[in-house]
Amino acid sequence: MKIFFILLTLSTFILGCKKKNSQIDPQSQCLTPTEVKIQHISGQEVSFSLVGTDSTSVGKVSWTIISEEKTIQIETTGKTGVTQNFSKSGQFRVTAVVSTTCQSKITLTRSESIKIEQYSLQWATDIGSFIDTTSWVLAESPNGGCIAVGSGASYPTIINLNKEGNILWKTELREDSYERIYSVVNADDGGYILGGQWYNGEARYGITKISPSGEKVWAKTFAGIGNPYSGQTWDRLTKVINASDGGYVLAGYSSSLKGNDKSDAPKNDNAPRNYTLTDYWIIKVDAQGNKVWDKTIGGKDPEALINIIATSDGGYLLSGWSSSQVSGDKTNDVDGASDLWFVKISKTGTIEWDRSTSYPSGWGSSIATDDSMIGLTYNGINRIGIRKVDNQGTTIWEKEIQGTYATLLPAEDGGFMMIGKLDQDNFIKFSKDGNIEQRKKIDFGDRYLSGWGNGANKSTSGGFYGLLYSGKNQSIFYVK
Repeated sequence: MKIFFILLTLSTFILGCKKKNSQIDPQSQCLTPTEVKIQHISGQEVSFSLVGTDSTSVGKVSWTIISEEKTIQIETTGKTGVTQNFSKSGQFRVTAVVSTTCQSKITLTRSESIKIEQYSLQWATDIGSFIDTTSWVLAESPNGGCIAVGSGASYPTIINLNKEGNILWKTELREDSYERIYSVVNADDGGYILGGQWYNGEARYGITKISPSGEKVWAKTFAGIGNPYSGQTWDRLTKVINASDGGYVLAGYSSSLKGNDKSDAPKNDNAPRNYTLTDYWIIKVDAQGNKVWDKTIGGKDPEALINIIATSDGGYLLSGWSSSQVSGDKTNDVDGASDLWFVKISKTGTIEWDRSTSYPSGWGSSIATDDSMIGLTYNGINRIGIRKVDNQGTTIWEKEIQGTYATLLPAEDGGFMMIGKLDQDNFIKFSKDGNIEQRKKIDFGDRYLSGWGNGANKSTSGGFYGLLYSGKNQSIFYVK
């Protein structure tokens, strides 16, 4: 009997050990994955996960994810899934080479079409009060972030943010007499060119070169001879753009007389007695800010340049308004009090053609495409017109939407985007033919878009930067 109990106890112990070993034996617990799953989570996040297993059964996994936007290769250990960000919809293909804890190895693949939610707020960074800084211009910085230049009641403020929205540095331009900064463009060496209205007793064009870290490198001003009745110049810079040779083009309007930096007399004989009789004034400078050439363009009555864009042939397309009949450089009579006036010039400033077209109200934001220009007109209360003009100044099509103000931005697919106060929305994506492809209200929380122009600027990532207000505070945002 004693021997029997000993044998029974021993048998129970052995069975218990076998059961315990089976509970911790990975081979008896191993769950081999049966498939891989692709799923859009939200916004721009897409998940890739193994189905039919759990993390205790998974060893190393080699993931290869191929989309129309990019290819990703990553390795994980003990994980059944990964999540990645994408900005483009389309076909996604994933290959997962899985090693399990039971020493098996399996390769799984899957392809699926996924629609990515584009144009959602990625970040917004507070940049301070707008009491002293009332307007901002933005540009993408070489590090993929953003440079913002603000001006107004105090000295111009310059802020550089990285692509995550963190402020890298902040400085003020205290040495120069800027009334307002209207442009910031990238320099070839990683620095920036600021262009604006210099006012120190008289109005003149001003540009300043700063280093990649914000230090002033040089500054230049440009003006004609002052009005003999007031002794003051009247030269109003509107925009600075990059030239194809590494220099810059300064564009605006002027009524100052021939002399100093101005090679041509005003087109209107009465300009010496009336500073409002302005012409387009274009200045080409080299990479060091030295003048190469300048050109005065206009008729016998006032003209004011609003925008300049580079064209694919190396020249430039000027747009603004004119009140002149056929005279000077204007070859079409005005229809009404004023009209839109397009002037195409070569890379050396020679006029190639001009075109006048009527418009209901103001000519606003405009962008260049490969062979044309798209611009906005303000057609009355809550009506925004969109006009596409070819490289000869002829209107290709016109559209109209409800809205109060907007900024145009180019899109990667040849279409364009519009951001602003657009009826119930604040964002619309258009095809190149002007058809609406997407419209939405981007959620900015308790912040709202600034008014006219709102400082928006496209990034090479397909997103864009812009300016928001909240109470008395301002912030830079990034949407992708």
